[in-house]
Amino acid sequence: MPKAAITQAFVDRLPPADKTTWYHDTALAGFVLSVGRTSKTFYAAAEFNRSFRRIKIGRADVMQANVARRIARDDMLPSLRQGIDPRPAKPTPEEAPETFEQTWDEYRAHGTTAKSKTLVEYDRTLRTKVPHWFDRPTVTIDEAEVLKMWRRVSRGSLPSAKALMRIASAVLHDAKRRKVVDDVPTSILPRGWSTVTRRKTRIDDIRKWWVQVDKLTMYPKSALKMLLLTGLRPSEVLSLRWEHVDLDAGKVHILDPKRGPARDASIPAQTVQQLKRLERIKGSSFFVFPSHGHKGHLLSLPAGAGHSVKWSPYEARREWASVAAEIGIPNVQRGAQMGHAAGNMTDSYVVTPEVREAVQQVADEIMHRVQGAVT
Repeated sequence: MPKAAITQAFVDRLPPADKTTWYHDTALAGFVLSVGRTSKTFYAAAEFNRSFRRIKIGRADVMQANVARRIARDDMLPSLRQGIDPRPAKPTPEEAPETFEQTWDEYRAHGTTAKSKTLVEYDRTLRTKVPHWFDRPTVTIDEAEVLKMWRRVSRGSLPSAKALMRIASAVLHDAKRRKVVDDVPTSILPRGWSTVTRRKTRIDDIRKWWVQVDKLTMYPKSALKMLLLTGLRPSEVLSLRWEHVDLDAGKVHILDPKRGPARDASIPAQTVQQLKRLERIKGSSFFVFPSHGHKGHLLSLPAGAGHSVKWSPYEARREWASVAAEIGIPNVQRGAQMGHAAGNMTDSYVVTPEVREAVQQVADEIMHRVQGAVT
């Protein structure tokens, strides 16, 4: 099995593996990292009386490497080396019922595939809006309690109330799956409570937008144009590494999409030419859109507030989807490019000729609407 210093930088740069690979830490014996197709997981492993035990510490997308190392060193490995299972014993029916704090912890650890930054936002919402739930048994949160909270929060902000209840509903559905509760109390909420009010989806004037973007500095300008011509998410474009760009094949590899496994996405000829220009000046940077920040790449893009055309970076993706629908690109091809319907794990690594042709058609139509602006 390979050995390496398991640091956060090492974990971040490891690509997915078709076959599960185990990395053993060179500094702390028994601290192990598992890398598979869709996840990276920390483990503690030790031998006692010729019996080998390996126990999960946590997923790498919700736990930092230094935290996992400390847990392995201080909590798990000393017990494992004495033949003691360090995990807490499962509660028996006579023990105290599970609190909402425990239900929330279980959901974060095993009940969701949401990214760590999303879970941080969820945690902030719950602890701000319903802090008194956390010390209570989950089973005592009934329909009357949920309806009371809905009415109180919605009086101040209906979107905030919807966001809170969507999170609570997901956590309580997971609790029902684990048989902690018999029913999900959010079913008492009025019809339409979970609907999301969509923001403006179109750029008001695509030509003016292009002219305004052209006035930005090189990397933000290039990233925004790539968003508009590919339909990818801002986070997928900004974190793009050169090793995941194949200009000859006209595609990029999205290593860490919002949902699902890593996938490939097509890029049109206009974006290929744009990236070739950036490649000639890339220097030593790993990233297509580098920055001097702690991540090594741009973390955000400028918006159009205060300009003649007001826009947010995400509207470039929405504009791509709208143009694609207008010129008749089938939903399955739009979804495959945008990461809405990547298909099975094998398909997610393939850019089909149909998707490639569709992406090029949308880019050509957008550039036609821009009416000859310099690319």
